[in-house]
Amino acid sequence: MSESENFSTKIENSEFEENLSVDTDQDLTLHLLHNNEISNKKNQNKKYDSKKSNYSSEYKPRFHSKPIFVSPYDHKYLKFLDKFFSISQRGTDFKTEIVGGFTMFLSTIYILQKQPEYLSETGMDKESVFVATALVSGLATITVGLVSGLPLLISTGMGENLFFINTICNLLGYSWQTGLSFIFLHGLISLILSFFISNSTLIYSITTSFRIGISIGIALFIAKIGLRDLLSMPSNLTFTPNYNALIGYLTLGVIVFAIIRGYKYFFVIAIILSIIISLSIGLGLHNISWNKWNAPTLSKTAFKLNFKYRNALPIYYIIIYVIDTFFDVICSVLTLIQITFLSKIHYDNDSFVGFVFGSRNNKFMRILIINSVFIMVASFLGTSPTCIFIESCVASVLGAKTGLSSVVAGLSFLFAIFFYPIISIIPRESIGGLLVYTGVILLQLVEFKVEKFFEFHIITTSKITEYAKLKNKNSN
Repeated sequence: MSESENFSTKIENSEFEENLSVDTDQDLTLHLLHNNEISNKKNQNKKYDSKKSNYSSEYKPRFHSKPIFVSPYDHKYLKFLDKFFSISQRGTDFKTEIVGGFTMFLSTIYILQKQPEYLSETGMDKESVFVATALVSGLATITVGLVSGLPLLISTGMGENLFFINTICNLLGYSWQTGLSFIFLHGLISLILSFFISNSTLIYSITTSFRIGISIGIALFIAKIGLRDLLSMPSNLTFTPNYNALIGYLTLGVIVFAIIRGYKYFFVIAIILSIIISLSIGLGLHNISWNKWNAPTLSKTAFKLNFKYRNALPIYYIIIYVIDTFFDVICSVLTLIQITFLSKIHYDNDSFVGFVFGSRNNKFMRILIINSVFIMVASFLGTSPTCIFIESCVASVLGAKTGLSSVVAGLSFLFAIFFYPIISIIPRESIGGLLVYTGVILLQLVEFKVEKFFEFHIITTSKITEYAKLKNKNSN
């Protein structure tokens, strides 16, 4: 038997084993050829298997590149909502979204109290302002949730109140009807700017330090309002003892205790407890009129715009107003970017920032357009301009990741219209406690943890005390 026949016999007996004994140079050559044949056959099998399972890098199907979505819910309506909001795909559930949305509403419920209180200084009717604020907030939040699919909340901003009251009505001396026409122009300019800003490189040129500074400024502003209500201080921030502040501290204590225990319903528990205590001691009952629990009305503020100015506006007023509108749009951009970093949500292996600002989705332009449109709607109904609330991150902290939480928050605003007497008796001290804790949440970007809450309280209280001393010194 020759050497080649001997080696062939070895191959047949080994059934294509890779490790064959090599005796001669001829065996070595045949062995290398044999291994090459085996490797080619394995590669062909791998390609066939990869094509069969659609995992080959060389085989990319044109259609159905993503797996077909299968909802874990059996009911047809739940299945529809699950598919529409991508609830299961984003790793959340209905309970988390509903709790997150209602908590987001409770974290901004202070606007339903503060808005009528502030705008009534211009002569506007409190009840009509309340209804307009709740209606605009509800419709805007539901719209942004359905269109963007993100846990965002849009309502009338606190900073816009100050511009409306101090600049338009007090400084310029115009009536609130004329001020509403300014708000309409504000929304129109914002709508035009939204198309340019969303397609520019502005959103990518914002530095981290600038973003953090905005977050800290908003957090301290909200906390300052909360502490002022918590301590029942007047507008000049001078301290006046008030034992009702104990309710606010009790609300704050319930929130901290619920967080330590891991309860997700801490905002609900805190507000219900504060209402029960307030009713038990008679606090706030003088604000409620049970005999006048009528259907809400908008007749005193709706469609009262007045575009007839008594004289031409100076050019510098127009420039200031356009600049203010531009910076309001920029603040909306910064707030939305800030929410993206506070939320830490990821979709489809893309970051939240890419999901919002990516060219394939263009959700950023939609969000700005929705906000601009509802600024104009707010002017027709009789309230101040809307903005994207940074408190939206509260829902994300609780695990909400879809627009369903925005729909829940918007429906809560709409239902609140019919419960004005109840909302009016929520003590301002309780709302102050909620605002202080909201300020703590907004400082999470600078790693301000819950266990450092008392340090945060000392910092903000000391700053307010210094400001109060300075005001008293100047007045004397």
